[in-house]
Amino acid sequence: MELRGQRQWTMQADFDLSGRSGATRGSGISAGFQAKGVREVDTLLASVRVVRTSAGTQTSADDLHLNLAYETNPTNIVFWYARTDSGYDNARAVDFFSINAVGLGLRLFTDGSGKLDARVGLAHRTERYATVGQANLSAPSADLGLVLTRELGWAALDSAISIVPSFQKAGDFYLRHESSINLMRGPGPLSLRLGLSNDFRSHPQAGQVKLDTAYFVRLTYVWK
Repeated sequence: MELRGQRQWTMQADFDLSGRSGATRGSGISAGFQAKGVREVDTLLASVRVVRTSAGTQTSADDLHLNLAYETNPTNIVFWYARTDSGYDNARAVDFFSINAVGLGLRLFTDGSGKLDARVGLAHRTERYATVGQANLSAPSADLGLVLTRELGWAALDSAISIVPSFQKAGDFYLRHESSINLMRGPGPLSLRLGLSNDFRSHPQAGQVKLDTAYFVRLTYVWK
């Protein structure tokens, strides 16, 4: 009963070196912090990530993501979740963006080594642009996602993808993906991750590319 009522917190701070292709090719850094609180009945997650990448004098990435998520822990296969992803993307002239979603999750597979979850929900997507004359976006949308965690013995795999298609305009959607492998794990709090992330807008502003891809080497420090 104590675990059911008391949330157990795990903190994580990380720093990475990354390369990017998309608006331009370049290299840069990002830093992040995550707090995860788990009870028997639910899980609460908060995280922030700041990214800065440049190629010569040109900025290819300058963005911030602030994420909050809540989900119930399934007693069988069904759970519900709520999440928000907000921030800015200066390289794409997005002064502010926000995705707020709530829906149902399905635990498609689970064993002692990991799990695979699917998510289906309703969302609202907002984007305010720095470009003069560009109409801002405010669209009711769907929220679709897959989350995979897997212990491989020599490493651990984490992968997540979310797709937010607009109900107002056919073919208009936002996709965010990140996969990483956690290596060099020891008894201490430090570990090393190798990963790949993608940020895709099907209808970007004029002059903007649809897809930004980043690959990174991330040093992670975890404590409780």
